[in-house]
Amino acid sequence: MIFIGLILASCDRRLWGRRLAALWLAGLVVVGVLMWGGILGMSYVEPELWNGLPLTLILSVVGMVFAFPLAILLALGRRSQLPAVRAICVAYIELVRGVPLITVLFMASVMLPLFLPSGMTIDKLLRAQVAFILFAAAYLAEIIRGGLQAIPRGQIRGRRFARASAIGSRTRLIVLPQALAMVIPPLGQQLHRRLQEHLARHHHRPVRPASAPPTPR
Repeated sequence: MIFIGLILASCDRRLWGRRLAALWLAGLVVVGVLMWGGILGMSYVEPELWNGLPLTLILSVVGMVFAFPLAILLALGRRSQLPAVRAICVAYIELVRGVPLITVLFMASVMLPLFLPSGMTIDKLLRAQVAFILFAAAYLAEIIRGGLQAIPRGQIRGRRFARASAIGSRTRLIVLPQALAMVIPPLGQQLHRRLQEHLARHHHRPVRPASAPPTPR
């Protein structure tokens, strides 16, 4: 219910800005308290024991929220005039989009600990969350890049009348708001798709074979 309320609040343009950021921060703190427990008479629950729909919503919603700023940087970097920046962003996006999500999660949960120093451990839930953020950012970057390409050149040149002569101001005040408004529907579809993938990964677990019934004598 908390995540649903936060998503609905994000649809209200009047809340966009610091109030919405504070609302999301407070909501995530409340969700963390309810999941961890340990206060107000609630028993402490290890992150390894988290499961079900709350865990799916945490990985999906939190992952998409933190992947969004990274996706904006990747989309802008892919359109950069600097060859090195553009090559790095293109290589990252194409590499991640060519790998299935289950492979990324497998590498984060199984292979990454093999490269860590002896005695150093990272929580499995945190590894999965970071892997999902890096994976989702590549897909969101392509959606945002599509919105950037849809902006007419005349709108970009309009920075002269908006007193935004710097490139950063031009992008922040003129280009990005229009591009993000265009890609709201595909961003919602991407969130729905990531949520479905998490549900499929959560319920697709190996089942232990049942013991064979005793043979009659």
